[in-house]
Amino acid sequence: MSVTIDDRRNFVEGVTKLSLWLSSKYISEGMEFGKAITKATPIYRFTILWDGINHPANGFCDKKWDGLLTQLKKEIVKTKTTEQFEIVGLETLKPYIEPRYKIDVEAWPWIPSALGITNFEERLSGMFLYELTEENELDLHMGNIYAPKSPFKNLKLLKNSLLLLLEDVKKKENNVEQIVCESWMNSFEPFLSLFPKGWRKNFSITNMKNYTYDIWGQMMNRRGGYNYLNGKYL
Repeated sequence: MSVTIDDRRNFVEGVTKLSLWLSSKYISEGMEFGKAITKATPIYRFTILWDGINHPANGFCDKKWDGLLTQLKKEIVKTKTTEQFEIVGLETLKPYIEPRYKIDVEAWPWIPSALGITNFEERLSGMFLYELTEENELDLHMGNIYAPKSPFKNLKLLKNSLLLLLEDVKKKENNVEQIVCESWMNSFEPFLSLFPKGWRKNFSITNMKNYTYDIWGQMMNRRGGYNYLNGKYL
């Protein structure tokens, strides 16, 4: 099972418009235009410009992206409302985001190649994927391989998948010191039920001004489309 191109379009267009609204708010509060779009929203990752590894938010130079930012900056000056900026901005971005729909649907849910993690197929267990950081941390990632169904319909299956992953890590890795999971799901009770009670004691708050799905994943529904309720709440 997977998401459809319509689901992907629904998500990307919904979050793009939401991102343009949010970035215009940050800009009105004094944030530099390019930083607001690039670092505080996931828009770049929706474009065909993203290679899955390099991102301008981390210092990567992309002249085509710079040109797009210049275009968007001109448009925000011309528009009188944030709603107009959302509409015009989305139209400007469509030639860059529409070519990704098919690519991302075919790679679902590890778009486009599990964020550059090497040999990622060997690090999978159910909806879980892990990577090892330079600090000897096991970093957990999640992807809804069960779409259009919710992965939380079968908690027993999820628990078994997580246990199998940890057993695999024990066999392969000797230096893991702790497990981390930077995700909005740490405020979601069904997800928390997979972990010991001590898991909650080590929470820290993530900055909303971030382009990653640690934050933006909560704008996706079980189908891989746009979560209108969460978008409206924001």
